[in-house]
Amino acid sequence: VEFGAGWGHLSLFLAATGFKVSSIDFNPASVTLLRRRAAVLGVELDVTQESFLSYEPEGPVDLCIFFESFHHCERPFELLDRCSRMLGPQGQILFVADAIYDDFYAPWGVRVDGSATFMAAQQGWLELGFSRSFLENELRNRGFEVAWHVRPELGAYGTFLVATRE
Repeated sequence: VEFGAGWGHLSLFLAATGFKVSSIDFNPASVTLLRRRAAVLGVELDVTQESFLSYEPEGPVDLCIFFESFHHCERPFELLDRCSRMLGPQGQILFVADAIYDDFYAPWGVRVDGSATFMAAQQGWLELGFSRSFLENELRNRGFEVAWHVRPELGAYGTFLVATRE
């Protein structure tokens, strides 16, 4: 399940390589675009227009993915709980290029950097940020092992947080 799939680059790639993928997005224009892209590419993809906090899968899932999207949820810890409940045994939560910082000003809160302020003002997006140690503890408290992976050649998209159910 990819939460906040947007244009669906990652969802489409995963579905094209044989994974069963559900893409969740709240924005009707993104959902319409993603459905069209899947049809044009001939890729089987379940696309749902829904909020992060109302989505219910039909059964257990193996992976919840947040690609630059977790920080848009207004109740992020409720979302972690929901993901924890929907995951099957050894399920994982993957955070890619999300707003997780070593030196964030608080355990978590509204981001006040330039790009976050711009997107909040222009698009009305909620832009949260998280302290790395705080988010790691929140995941561990929910029974996850936490591992960071860094691929410098991928630039801004090369930092992954993988939380695996213990």
